[in-house]
Amino acid sequence: MPVTPEAPRPEDLQQGLRRIHRGVLASLAVCALVIVSQANPADDGGLGEADRRFTLVALGLGVGSVVARRQAGAPGTALRTRVPLAIAALVLAAAIGGVGVALAVLQDEREASLLYVMGAAILALRASPTFLPRLAPRGTP
Repeated sequence: MPVTPEAPRPEDLQQGLRRIHRGVLASLAVCALVIVSQANPADDGGLGEADRRFTLVALGLGVGSVVARRQAGAPGTALRTRVPLAIAALVLAAAIGGVGVALAVLQDEREASLLYVMGAAILALRASPTFLPRLAPRGTP
C-alpha cells in the first residue's frame, strides 16, 4: 500500500517562504549591482526614454505580483493554494529586477533600470502572508 506524504506544518511553510523571500531580496540586490556596474562615466546621468515594452512588461509583472499576494492572503484561500501564490508573488517581483537588468544592458538606461529594481524591492519587502494560526490577544478567554 502506498504511503501518503505527511502534510507540511505551517511553521515549516513559513520558514521556507522566509528563505525564498531573502533569496528574492538578494537577487534584487545583485540586479542593482549589475545595473550600477553598467555605468557609463561619460553619461550625463539624466533619465533617458525607456523602451515602452520594458515598462509594460514590468507593469504586468508588478500587477501579477500584487494580485498573487492578495489572493495568497485572502481568508477563503486553501493553505495548499496559498503557498504557490505567495511564491509566485515573490518570483514575479524578482522578475521585475530581471527586466531592469535587461533594460540596463540592452538600452543603456541605468537610472530607469534602478527604478525598476527599487519598485521590485518594494513589492518583495511587503510582508508575506502568514500561514500560522493567529493567536488570541492577551487577556481574552
